[in-house]
Amino acid sequence: QGSVYGTWQKVYSTTLDAAATSVTISGLNGNTDVMYRLKVRQVGNVPSARTHIRLNNDTGTNYGHQWINGSGASVTASRDTATTMAMGLAASGDVSYNTAFLYVKSGYIRTTLLEYADQITGTTINAIFLRGNSWNNTADNITSIVVLSDVASGLGVGTFIYLERLNL
Repeated sequence: QGSVYGTWQKVYSTTLDAAATSVTISGLNGNTDVMYRLKVRQVGNVPSARTHIRLNNDTGTNYGHQWINGSGASVTASRDTATTMAMGLAASGDVSYNTAFLYVKSGYIRTTLLEYADQITGTTINAIFLRGNSWNNTADNITSIVVLSDVASGLGVGTFIYLERLNL
């Protein structure tokens, strides 16, 4: 758990032993850490639940995104604003696998690159996404990241959440 320049260092890790709606990773200091890598392997617990991220639990429409989606043989794209940064979708028994790279230093628009595959069951992957996000709050130090489901208990037993910081 030492600090070596130019490497990723574990900050937080958990595997849920009970279904949850949200998990808060607190005690962060984005101004010191600068960049985070968040991995979430969501285990579906309800008919359909999407995982989301909120910085400092900000629920305002301060998030923007542009995404490209590959589903089956179709490709779509979209741009919008939201109250979260959306991640993968999982139904009961499915999983989604999500990786987010977050630039968190204040004084700048906070940018995030999300890559995820959702509704994975057996050899079937329903869709893959590449999503660019921004959080337009340039002033506040990021002290927490909330990983949440849009449905109660949508983060099922076995959901794995892992956060690292880049040592610079």
